[in-house]
Amino acid sequence: ISSTSGGSITNLVYSRFHFNGRPFSECYSFLCEKLDGEILLARALHILSDSKEWKKRPEKTRNLINAFSLAYDELLFNGEEWSLFSNHSPQTSLGEICINGTEFTNGLPFRFQSKPPGEKSAGLIGNRYIFFKKSAQETSKKLRLGDILATSSCFPSGFEPMIFPDDYTHEGL
Repeated sequence: ISSTSGGSITNLVYSRFHFNGRPFSECYSFLCEKLDGEILLARALHILSDSKEWKKRPEKTRNLINAFSLAYDELLFNGEEWSLFSNHSPQTSLGEICINGTEFTNGLPFRFQSKPPGEKSAGLIGNRYIFFKKSAQETSKKLRLGDILATSSCFPSGFEPMIFPDDYTHEGL
């Protein structure tokens, strides 16, 4: 399953539920609840304006896209990391997850692609210019889903870009 922009909200939440063995009906109810009205927007704006919120992730640049990243993390993912999609069980029918964004330095696509079942790699994160080397793949598994979603949902003149690696850093990474 592959997505970009706002479609990545549904992709990541659905994939998270699926890889955790939770049924689609729960995922649907969860999305309806969390995306109702302006809950997500209100939380992101609160984070943006409250200095205490930024102490949780002091490495992040204080801007709107990172406020959304923190809100996504809190409301949709509870701090879950990309490593979730490395664990294929018999109940998992999704082969790979791919979240797409744009890398503004070179104006190229940037993807977060999980590993296929049976492969030892952590998947592919990046493009031909910015990427994780094989020796750093364990680090790539620790990227937070909220940061990945923010990467996919930012766009020029609407949101600032996520800055790699600073905006992805968190305690334990």
